[in-house]
Amino acid sequence: MLLMRPLYAMEGKVSELPETEDDLIHRIGGGGDAPSSQPPRQQARAKLDQLLITRLTSSLGQLTTELSTARDEMRRASDTASKHTAALVRATWVLAVLTGVLAFATIWGLFKHP
Repeated sequence: MLLMRPLYAMEGKVSELPETEDDLIHRIGGGGDAPSSQPPRQQARAKLDQLLITRLTSSLGQLTTELSTARDEMRRASDTASKHTAALVRATWVLAVLTGVLAFATIWGLFKHP
């Protein structure tokens, strides 16, 4: 998941995370502090979890919106295709009837003597 996010340039180094998340991850990993820093690590982890939950919720909201839009577009496209199909069926029936009338007129004209 981290590879999918853009890279940010910060103070001459390239990081995959904004600075606040980098700091939180550094604190969770110990960051050179003594092992007695357990409460700050837990706080940092809680903050990072909250940031990730916020991002995930936002991403899921966008995904839901995009899926809803795609569903509506597919429904409209299907309705349009059905209307076009019905119009083609009507046009085919009209052409078939006109062909029959023309064939009847041609045959009638052959047997009618002037």
